[in-house]
Amino acid sequence: MIDQTLASLLSTLFGGLLTITGGIIGSYYIQKISSQAEDRKEIREMAKNIYKDIQAIDTICRAVRNISIDNVDKFSKNTDEITEMNHNIEMIVILFLPTLVEDSAAFSEQISLFMTGATEAIWAHDFNKLKNLPYDSSKFRLSLYQLLEKRGYSYL
Repeated sequence: MIDQTLASLLSTLFGGLLTITGGIIGSYYIQKISSQAEDRKEIREMAKNIYKDIQAIDTICRAVRNISIDNVDKFSKNTDEITEMNHNIEMIVILFLPTLVEDSAAFSEQISLFMTGATEAIWAHDFNKLKNLPYDSSKFRLSLYQLLEKRGYSYL
């Protein structure tokens, strides 16, 4: 039989070892959960910024469709804004959301075609052609939403 003092010492050492191990594992688990939550928050924020830029581009494209001879000077400002927002979207997608690269490239191509068509129509003073220029961001919006939903980042 084990001496009473030795039994107390062993149980104290064993209890201390379990406490230390539990503390280390608990800290690791809390840190991991916290890190995942932070990553999710950052991705949601990036997606929100992309979505805001898409909305702004949509608004500008609607404005470009309504350009007339009276306000043609706004076109160059609109072009610069669209270019800047599109570059911002591309940067975020390439660096942080690579699964959206294809859809982002298609969206960029669509913007480029729209702006080329708008430039040609304005130079030709064919303002009716502006109203029929194709532009639709819904596919890119949908792919962004599906990415968030698939990864569990959506609130819905």
